[in-house]
Amino acid sequence: MRGAASPWLSRVKPAIVGVTVFLSAFGVYTAAAALTRILARGPVAQSGRVFDYPFWGLLHFVPGVLFMALGPLQLWPRLRNSHRTIHRWCGRIFIVSSLVLAVAGVTLPFTMEGRSLAEKVVMTAFFTVFLGCLAKAFWHARRRQFAVHREWMIRTFATGLVIITMRLILLVFLITTQVEEGSREFWEHFVTSVWLAWLIHAAVARVWINIPRPGTAALAPAAIAAAVRPDLMLTNQRASAAERRR
Repeated sequence: MRGAASPWLSRVKPAIVGVTVFLSAFGVYTAAAALTRILARGPVAQSGRVFDYPFWGLLHFVPGVLFMALGPLQLWPRLRNSHRTIHRWCGRIFIVSSLVLAVAGVTLPFTMEGRSLAEKVVMTAFFTVFLGCLAKAFWHARRRQFAVHREWMIRTFATGLVIITMRLILLVFLITTQVEEGSREFWEHFVTSVWLAWLIHAAVARVWINIPRPGTAALAPAAIAAAVRPDLMLTNQRASAAERRR
């Protein structure tokens, strides 16, 4: 059970939160800088020349700013617990932004010239998983299964941040190997960076989900089950009431 998790899980939480905030801030900066370049219509040296496709670029980077900015807020317990209306409206904007971001992101590799098959495969798989996590988070929120909703929101945001970590890993590859941008070796490093970042984020998301939240350690098993499966708890209550009426 998560309430009896190892003590080290609680100790790593500040580090996970700190890295998440850093990656989110870097993501906001990256997307905002890309938007500035697209709107300025200036010449930019970029592999695949994403800025030659302003329509898809805007559809990708505008919701990208919202995704990176709203993600940490949606996972912030104080906002979630004390300002539920703000949390719900930010969640709606987050969902729509994520949908547009994913559609544009998976379309770009197939629209732009010179993109490798390996990139198309990995980005299609990536955004499929991303949309799957997003759909699960939305589904459980609608069913008011907020404990499970939180878990899928963590998975969704961790998956979205893969793109930022991937950029940092790719930068290390390019510096250490000195490969030419756009070459076959470049795309090998690109795809490898995505897989490595994805693996790291999946592991970190799993750790984050298993970190016991304040007060959950003292919950009884029935209370935990009610938080995760309120529909099951309601069914049990109705069965008990029916039994008492007999």
